[in-house]
Amino acid sequence: MTAEAPQSPGSPNEPQPVRVRDLIGASTPGEFDLFPFLLLLRSNLTRTILCAVIGLLLAAGFAFTRKPRYAATASVLIPQQTSSSTNLAIQAATGLDLVGGGYEIYVDMLKSQSVTDRLIDRYHLMERYHDRYLSDTVKDLDKRSIILSSKEGLLTITVEDEDPKMAADLANSYFAELGELNARLGITAAGQLRHYYEGELVKEKNTLSDAEVALEESQKKTGVLGPQIQAGAALSEEENARVQLRARQVELQGLLQGSTPQNPDVIRLQAEIAGLQSQLNAIEAKGVVGGNVAVSQQPAQALDYIRRQRDVKFHESLLEILTRQYETARQQEAKDISVLEILDTARPAERKSWPNKRLWILLGGILGILIGILWTAFEAARGVILDNPINRARLNTLVRGTPAIPPHP
Repeated sequence: MTAEAPQSPGSPNEPQPVRVRDLIGASTPGEFDLFPFLLLLRSNLTRTILCAVIGLLLAAGFAFTRKPRYAATASVLIPQQTSSSTNLAIQAATGLDLVGGGYEIYVDMLKSQSVTDRLIDRYHLMERYHDRYLSDTVKDLDKRSIILSSKEGLLTITVEDEDPKMAADLANSYFAELGELNARLGITAAGQLRHYYEGELVKEKNTLSDAEVALEESQKKTGVLGPQIQAGAALSEEENARVQLRARQVELQGLLQGSTPQNPDVIRLQAEIAGLQSQLNAIEAKGVVGGNVAVSQQPAQALDYIRRQRDVKFHESLLEILTRQYETARQQEAKDISVLEILDTARPAERKSWPNKRLWILLGGILGILIGILWTAFEAARGVILDNPINRARLNTLVRGTPAIPPHP
């Protein structure tokens, strides 16, 4: 009877642990074999499950301890704008298509300092967000606000806050501030021309009143009750030229309030002014007031009356032209200001929007599994590297400062 030899720990009857060297050595050098790597993960499955459980617990703890936020959404419809001179000027300066869509400019206006600062001051957001600096509050508000625009002119904003009513108030206030800013900018751009014409009208009315007073005094002084018919007819050509010249000059100055000298309308008006000036110079060079009768040959009293009457007619005609230009500028100003039409007002949300507990727990478990897999792979690579005596010697050199190759005795 033969005695059985004691079984060693490495005997075939006992389960052998999966060795990293055996798994990697089974693969062709320079290639990655997935099956040995799966076996390696299988042998360390407990570690991977433990990491997944820890990730689930940490994510669940974070999700259940965070204060929930509520989202409120508001939307407005921006009407299509006409291709006015103001819109074309803004389009040329910004590169945005304000006529056929492209409402990105309104998104930038909502994110502007003018809007955010007013919201921060109105709702005391620095104290609410516990920020020390205004710049930090602006960043926090930007993180909690999502602004979207479409080419069709639909603008939506979603704001998150711990208080559902505060979220709704902020979303609605965004569009309220946008409406005020849009109107103010519209007045600044399109109203410049209207304001200029308004000032010219006031000055021209005062000048006309002075001219009428001077005509009345001339009648009383000279006793002339009416101009000569021939002189009155001849003066109409010069009078019309002067009126048209002055009207073009006023229109040019108004256009230059918001345009550059390279604007086609500016160039056109400058050419018309030059032509009218040449025409007026030619009329004045003739030196006549009627037919072939020279001005010097007219009686002094009649000539003074004619000049006074000519000034009155001139300012009356100019006032009429300026009034028409003023009305046109005022109507254009009203058209240039686009009115924001409220489509949906924000209401307090009934359900929280953040955090999504299920999503956080799922992400925590996935992250835990990935950490477990990377941990196993790192240990496998570390074991392979340290099995090499040369690598161990190099590691000792880095850690302990011992020589990489021991000296010979």
